[in-house]
Amino acid sequence: MKVAIEGYMIPVDLQRGKVVTFLLSRSAFGCCYADSPQITEVIKVTSADGKPMSYLPMPRVTGTLEVGEEYDSEGYIDSIYRIRADAVAASPER
Repeated sequence: MKVAIEGYMIPVDLQRGKVVTFLLSRSAFGCCYADSPQITEVIKVTSADGKPMSYLPMPRVTGTLEVGEEYDSEGYIDSIYRIRADAVAASPER
């Protein structure tokens, strides 16, 4: 399903100063465990073409939404919601 959604960018993987993977959240959070959102409150975003992206504090992400458990190499749930982004741009309302 194609979607467009805005939120706060929380970089997860970086490569040469560019963002490879990030979490999109409805609110910013700090470093404390108590501030961390639940796995169902974030969307894991990667570029559809695999290219790193520039950091944007409040991006609009357009792409294909995927829903379902995705596991990491150790067998833990890594994400429930994912977007394979066709475009990541500054939110026009900011």
